[in-house]
Parts: sequence; structure tokens; C-alpha cells
Amino acid sequence: MIRDAMDIGIISGSEAANVDPQNVPWPVDSLVAIARNPNGEIKGRSAIIQLPHIEGTWVADSERGSTLAFQLVHKIESVLKESGKTHAFAFVDIAQSEILGYMLRMGYKVSPLLVVSKEL
Repeated sequence: MIRDAMDIGIISGSEAANVDPQNVPWPVDSLVAIARNPNGEIKGRSAIIQLPHIEGTWVADSERGSTLAFQLVHKIESVLKESGKTHAFAFVDIAQSEILGYMLRMGYKVSPLLVVSKEL
């Protein structure tokens, strides 16, 4: 079966939110690849989402047991919220149960996701 060639273009998240066939409310800073057939119908999509994730939190040994890490993360969360983000994510090494416990105590929840990556 020979298919018609698709026109694949990149549009902003705000544009994509207006045309997405599944009504995905794409974040405005997303970039969405849209595949259209010759009739202009959307036949596929893929996107880059700017995932706001907490990274690199560190405190000196002398500050362990204090609330400094909480204060740092809280400050970053405030910046994200002020910029219009509704969620923050954090990657936790599965071998670091103490970090997972800390994140859970700060209100983060474990997501049923598996992170996959690819070197480009």
C-alpha cells in the first residue's frame, strides 16, 4: 500500500493545543511536530516538552539534618510556579532510598513511569 507523503512541520505548544486531534493541552513552551496529509488532516504528532525537573540539590555535610535542602527545593518550586508551571519533577536514583524518602516527605509522589534515554 502506497501512502501519500506527509508534510511534517513544527508548531508551538499554544498552536498545537488549538489543533490537537486528542485535545492535549500542550504547554506553551512545547515544540510539536505535526504530520499532515495532502488534505491538511493531522495524522500524527510528537513533541518536546520542557520538563521542569529539580536537579543538583546538594548541601554541605555540616548542614545535613537541617532544613536547607527543603528551603532550596522550595525556592526552586516558587520560581517554577511564578513562571506558570503547574508541576515539578525530580529524578531519584533508585539506590538512594533516603533521597526518595525526603522527596516523598516534601509532597512528591512516585510516578508509574520508566525513564528511557538515548544519546543523540
